[in-house]
Amino acid sequence: MKRRRAPGTGSIRRPKDGQWEGSITVGTTAAGHPRRRFVYGRTQAEVVTKLADLTGRIATGTLPPPATITVAAYLRWWLGVVERSTRPKTADSYRGIVEQHLVPALGARRLQQLTTTHIEECLRQVKAHRVLPGRAGAPPSVTVREPSPRLVAYVLAVLSIALRQAVRAGLLSRNPAAAVRGPRATRRDPVVWGPAAVRSFILAARGSRYAVLHYLALATGMRLGELLGLQWDAVDLESGELRVRWAVTNIRGQVVVGEPKTPRARRTIALPPAAVAALRIQRETWKAERDRRAPATENMA
Repeated sequence: MKRRRAPGTGSIRRPKDGQWEGSITVGTTAAGHPRRRFVYGRTQAEVVTKLADLTGRIATGTLPPPATITVAAYLRWWLGVVERSTRPKTADSYRGIVEQHLVPALGARRLQQLTTTHIEECLRQVKAHRVLPGRAGAPPSVTVREPSPRLVAYVLAVLSIALRQAVRAGLLSRNPAAAVRGPRATRRDPVVWGPAAVRSFILAARGSRYAVLHYLALATGMRLGELLGLQWDAVDLESGELRVRWAVTNIRGQVVVGEPKTPRARRTIALPPAAVAALRIQRETWKAERDRRAPATENMA
């Protein structure tokens, strides 16, 4: 017989994404529906601990009431949750949207007072270039590029994701961003090179230290981060294959090496003979440079 948790102690489950989730009822909404708070963790034991801490804070009255939380405070708390459950590049992208667009336009408002009208005005500010995109660390007043419909749509998407979490946490009864209609992002037609353009590119790259990477990009269709993360132990010149196992990303000026974004991106690619020949030459060049840099005692082996 399945055991039920005692009333008031919350519930714990493991959704399909694999992360453990705990929740507890902390009151009711204006409509009389249960208001719940959620905690998350990598293991069930971690969630049990967090749930017990949350229960104790509620019992002692130390949990801030939802009515006091500003949009800025909530979004920065949400970013902390996101950073533990998403890839660094995604979390950094969310942080840029929050700090450069959402906090300047909406941050001072109370979360529970946020309306669809406020969000629509925020999007108008982004579109009108009054809340401007900037480089990492640059003030929001620095203009880098003209806002595109894709950027405005992304600002709305990030806010909507964050507010859905606020609804799940019992801080909001509904998501005010759900009723906002964002701009349609225009799709650009891909630019396809013909044989003449490919030959010109190869000739221009010839002699460059990274010529083999340029050629692999053409021959395999690998992404830039995958090319930069390629290591020799993932290349099998005898079978003419390479394995995509790592990717390099730039997070706020820091180089981060991690797994590709999706399981499908971790793949094995068959190389054309010309690519195998180019890699053989590159490996010999790499070995010669490595031996020149190595101490004399290592060269004796």
